Amino acid sequence: MISVIIPAYNEEKYLEQTIISVRSQLVPHEVIVVPNGCTDNTEKIAKKFADKTISIKTRGVSKARNKGAGISKYNTLVFLDADTILSKNVLNHISKCKGYGTARAAPCSKNLKDNIYFFLKFLTQYARSSAGLIFCSKEIFNKVGGFDESLSKFEDGIFLKKANKYAKFYVITSPVHPSTRRYQKIGYANTVLFWIKEYFFPSKKEYEAIR
Repeated sequence: MISVIIPAYNEEKYLEQTIISVRSQLVPHEVIVVPNGCTDNTEKIAKKFADKTISIKTRGVSKARNKGAGISKYNTLVFLDADTILSKNVLNHISKCKGYGTARAAPCSKNLKDNIYFFLKFLTQYARSSAGLIFCSKEIFNKVGGFDESLSKFEDGIFLKKANKYAKFYVITSPVHPSTRRYQKIGYANTVLFWIKEYFFPSKKEYEAIR
């Protein structure tokens, strides 16, 4: 059994479909949505479709994930982005893993740029890069100390690297389908350049939300 925790910041356009994709999984689960700093209908949608909704007033993906983990009832935790769709059997594969990890990223479209980018993204995932989904046991989560709430960028990769001390890393082959809205708006090249710059010259600037 799995607790799926979905942090959501102004995700009224995507949240329902994400939850539907979780509900289609055959593994017993609960859905926990944590609206954080929302000014749209995200919380209303969450209360309609999720098993549990706990809202926080300020924006913060790490804080939202940690809050969701705090009210979860199952031992396996899945942290899922609110704009990321699960393909069939993702939770089934996760339920059989004894460690922690993520799932292969794949686009929903047949667009060549999308497919090239996500293929390269898939290769980087073995260097402890997430793709809209992170899973682990509660034991691992507690040993790591949860997600670093002081960070607005790279918090997922840091969590995965810390977890490597305690368990084996997996990349589930059943894919997840993250939204491509950021790439459509600012382009793949600009997105890649942004993350390269942040990696070598990290800034304290809040990570821009594309809505």
